[in-house]
Amino acid sequence: VLSIQGEPLPYANVLLFNAPDSSFAAGTATDEHGAFVVSAPNPGTFFIQVSSIAYTTHQGEVFEISNLHNPFPIPEIQLRAESNLLSEMVIS
Repeated sequence: VLSIQGEPLPYANVLLFNAPDSSFAAGTATDEHGAFVVSAPNPGTFFIQVSSIAYTTHQGEVFEISNLHNPFPIPEIQLRAESNLLSEMVIS
């Protein structure tokens, strides 16, 4: 998982959901290099959601896992920085 600038995003949340009903299947966090491994609990159709503080959430396309013994490669995921402007700040 990378930023738009190509920098690794450590400790981003990676969630695996069952596609038919969007129920949670598994989850993990990226390592310091932005890499992750998440294991599906059973064969089926899934999608991945990736989030990190100060970045927009990414929801991937639905994919199928038919054999739990074969790794399923996920294409590179890039998150865009989220900008929030404060309209007013009060310091007391």
